Amino acid sequence: YEFIHLDEFLIKDVKTERTKELTNLSRKIPYRCGGSGTLINNTVMDVFSPVRYLEPSLVGGNYKNFFDTHAVTVMALRWG
Repeated sequence: YEFIHLDEFLIKDVKTERTKELTNLSRKIPYRCGGSGTLINNTVMDVFSPVRYLEPSLVGGNYKNFFDTHAVTVMALRWG
């Protein structure tokens, strides 16, 4: 196949089997796109899997490296 289109573009969590399989499949297909769906549901880290599916060179292949580079961790303080 030369083209793959994911309707709803539901590949968010790097740990799910769906995301893993679609990402592996996409590596063999030169033209990829995703339609509709919401790219960022919760945090900006939600962009990793869809962007890795579309163009892996933009985010790299390792979620931990992406997280360490782009995530801002906020710690809640308890008063009292």
